[in-house]
Amino acid sequence: MGIGNITFLIGWYIFLFIIGILLEKLTCCFSRLSIFTVFFYAFFIKHGIMIPFTIDINYEQIGLDLPEAVLLRWTASLMLMYISFIIGIIISRPFFGKRKLSRKAYKEAIANLSTRKASDLRSIFPLFAFSISTLTFVVLWRTDFLTYLFSGNFSGEAYKAARLAYGESVSSFNGILLRVANTLKFTALPLCTYILFFMRKKSKRYTFLFIYLLSITLLLNLISGQKGGIVLILLGTFFCWLLASGNITISLASKIGKRSALAVMFLVFFLLPFQYWIQYPSINYQVALMAVVNRLSGEVTRTLQLHFHVYPDIFPHLYGASSSFMNIFTGSDFIHDPGRVIRGYIAFGDIYDATGSWNAAFIGTAWADFSYFGVVLQSLLVVFLLSYYHQWFVKSQKTPMVLGTYVSLSMSTFFLSEGNLLTTLFSFGLGLNFLIYLIMRKSRLVRSKKTQPTLASQR
Repeated sequence: MGIGNITFLIGWYIFLFIIGILLEKLTCCFSRLSIFTVFFYAFFIKHGIMIPFTIDINYEQIGLDLPEAVLLRWTASLMLMYISFIIGIIISRPFFGKRKLSRKAYKEAIANLSTRKASDLRSIFPLFAFSISTLTFVVLWRTDFLTYLFSGNFSGEAYKAARLAYGESVSSFNGILLRVANTLKFTALPLCTYILFFMRKKSKRYTFLFIYLLSITLLLNLISGQKGGIVLILLGTFFCWLLASGNITISLASKIGKRSALAVMFLVFFLLPFQYWIQYPSINYQVALMAVVNRLSGEVTRTLQLHFHVYPDIFPHLYGASSSFMNIFTGSDFIHDPGRVIRGYIAFGDIYDATGSWNAAFIGTAWADFSYFGVVLQSLLVVFLLSYYHQWFVKSQKTPMVLGTYVSLSMSTFFLSEGNLLTTLFSFGLGLNFLIYLIMRKSRLVRSKKTQPTLASQR
């Protein structure tokens, strides 16, 4: 195809290089650890570097030869997204500020954190964290996938059956309690786990509770059969460790940088291939590694391209009907979730027969709703929100609650690279976790400013 020639490859990488320089200038996302680091690394890998190599992914995997116009809409929207990121960050500065996280000031703040005798959280917080994690575990506990793991009878069919059995049993349609527990698994549980990471050295009680919550969170992701959940929790815990070290500089020359590189290599070259081997035991290591590459880049590209194929060539733009919230005003009984509609149409030939959803980056749903206008608007909204969170973190006292909340928000940005904005805000914690933080700050879970010791007395 014309779009896949060498001219496009060179032009695309020149565009990415310019965008990367501008993003680094504005946010230091590639040189200092921050919420922008997770977000932009995810997008540059999934929807940047690999784009020239995944243009024909739909033809290669499902035999669908997409028209040139579809591919042009897709690449044009990606370019608009990146340009909107730059513009959005610049526009947000008069509202939220443009302070950068000082390496020296941050290191001093972390040093002060480790010497304080009191935290910003009251003694009731451990009970809150324990109750939330235990309730979620009891409600979501299922043995379908564990039975599969311990049976030793690994196969793609058995793996799929175990996942479907778990999915059906914890479906949100089975009750409000299950829906709440499913949401807590991706929001409050990681949030409390990360907060406790920064409190674990203050007493053995916090150490035990951190291990308990981390184990519960990992186990709940394990029994669901979802590969990404375990990886993200481990990455989030590693992110906590990096922030706790006081060194936010991203450099392979440093000890922290080398350890980070080793951690990423462990995940990509061992943990993720091992998870695919459990699903398909007959494959060799090379095939498992290729499956990892496809999951990180090819699959999300394939589904994103389909959004630009189905809308508006097959179905008209939705104009907001992709959200169940809009059904309150339209009176429709059917949720026109683009991922579900596309999966139903492509896989079954009937949008009402879909049993799952093909997720794509947030601009997929934005395009399905409002075309290029939706892509630009949501891209601006995303970086506005991230800019606010980052400036809040820069200006806040570095307490366990602030640090843990910042890590949870940072890890939530990953879901924007393969999910829509509303789902990421409320089901994966990008908005909900900050609301939980605000509630905790205003509640009895947090020490009031009047009773909190001064910095001088804490040293």
